[in-house]
Amino acid sequence: MVVELSALERDAVTEILNIGVGRAAASLSLMVRDEIQLSVPSAELLYGEAARLRLSLTADRMVAVREAFRGLLSGSAALLFPQSKSLDLVRMVLDEDLTAEEVTELEQEALVEIGNVILNGCLSSIADALVGEIETSIPVLLHADLATILPQAAGCEPVLLVLTIDFTIRSRDIQGHIVFLMDMQAAGIFQRLIADYITSIA
Repeated sequence: MVVELSALERDAVTEILNIGVGRAAASLSLMVRDEIQLSVPSAELLYGEAARLRLSLTADRMVAVREAFRGLLSGSAALLFPQSKSLDLVRMVLDEDLTAEEVTELEQEALVEIGNVILNGCLSSIADALVGEIETSIPVLLHADLATILPQAAGCEPVLLVLTIDFTIRSRDIQGHIVFLMDMQAAGIFQRLIADYITSIA
């Protein structure tokens, strides 16, 4: 079975996730006392190698904040940035005047907090829109290649919902990805819930 989202369903997913990152941006803006803008311009449902090829276009090694989720849907979620951009992101969020040593010391804590706020904002928005509950695990920070960050279960081709995310603060922009890794069953459930959501608001 292949699960595919129609153009209308992709638009609905993008709308739901933009609500989530909008909430996350508001929370992060309060934390850093500066306006942070987050947006999700696109969403794609991809399979196995196609998803890995799509994401590998950004960098060989990446920085990821990853957490598992379960409930209405089950899988794992990750916020991905090219490794070369991770310190830039920390510097943008915390303080432009920090030294390189100070940024490095604060990198792990800051990235985990940023990822936690963004991922939980997205998952909360999904749960609200699709009328269910989603629980999450404690987020972890990974510096690794994509195969390590998003492992493939033996004999099971993963389904990845891939979202591009634009992160803007102080007129500077970094682009990354939010990825939801699901098995085929969870992807099918997600597609049906999105279809039901569209029907409910029509």
